[in-house]
Amino acid sequence: MVDEHLREVDRQIADMQSLRQQLSSLRSSCDSAREAKDCEILKQLNELSR
Repeated sequence: MVDEHLREVDRQIADMQSLRQQLSSLRSSCDSAREAKDCEILKQLNELSR
């Protein structure tokens, strides 16, 4: 039972690390020197809303 919980925690940690990497990548593509239309975060959110 404990091993099962440990595996689940490990899976969740891996998921969160992956999400962190994706968010860091998106953040770096939207620095303040770019126009909003060139921001990858806004592009992705726009795509999701369609």
